[in-house]
Amino acid sequence: MTAVELMPVQEFNEASVTRKNPQTKQRLKNYWGYRDSWPTLRPKLRYSSSGGLGQQKLEFKEMAAGISQGRHPR
Repeated sequence: MTAVELMPVQEFNEASVTRKNPQTKQRLKNYWGYRDSWPTLRPKLRYSSSGGLGQQKLEFKEMAAGISQGRHPR
């Protein structure tokens, strides 16, 4: 493997979309993190398997180290 491309993994506001579903009239959600008005460099807490505040940073570092050493992430 020579490269790994990640979708946006930073913390982002899922409610930043102002458009609505034309059929249900419910507001759409920003599940991808693109075009967010306040991007940060913290990994998204919701993506953490442990769910603890701050654990997402440790898990992301472990994943990146594992990938760079050729190990599969857990």
